[in-house]
Amino acid sequence: MSREDERDDREHDEYHRQERNPEETSGEEREDRPRRRRRPPEKKSTSNALLIVGGIGCAILLVCGGLIGFGIYKGMPLIKGMTQATLVSEIFFRNLQQNKVDDAYKLTSEEYRKNNDFKKFADFVKQNDILTKHTTRQVITANLVPPNDLTSRKMMINVTLQADKDSKTCTIMLIKEGEDWKVNSVALN
Repeated sequence: MSREDERDDREHDEYHRQERNPEETSGEEREDRPRRRRRPPEKKSTSNALLIVGGIGCAILLVCGGLIGFGIYKGMPLIKGMTQATLVSEIFFRNLQQNKVDDAYKLTSEEYRKNNDFKKFADFVKQNDILTKHTTRQVITANLVPPNDLTSRKMMINVTLQADKDSKTCTIMLIKEGEDWKVNSVALN
């Protein structure tokens, strides 16, 4: 062992003697105790761990952000379609409430008009006067048919019609003709 190593060992031992209990450091150090070369504890580097954790966190954020963006991209036509269909149903009921039966009939589908001429539609409205006499209405449900089918071109809307002394639920089915939603059936429960 070189003199330099012996000096390092003494300095190292002195460093550790100061950390020990006072009982062990008081008085003379026992000479029969074997000397071990001890090194001061090394500082652990946390920078690598932080880089790994940060990288994983960024990857998770990117994946989640991508999934959310994809969901919005795919869901927008559905939301737009539901909004348009609900708006058509609102205009349909407003026309009936204002006794504009002919304007409401114009919002029906070709299929509906083929099976129900205007006179038959007007008679249906007269028989169910809550369609023209309701004071408030509230959409209860609006569902694609079949449910959750993003390509569906049918929508069923349940609306509660409230008159002074009467309340009824009306179910209308809307279908998409070209780019427009049209009323395909009307039923009162």
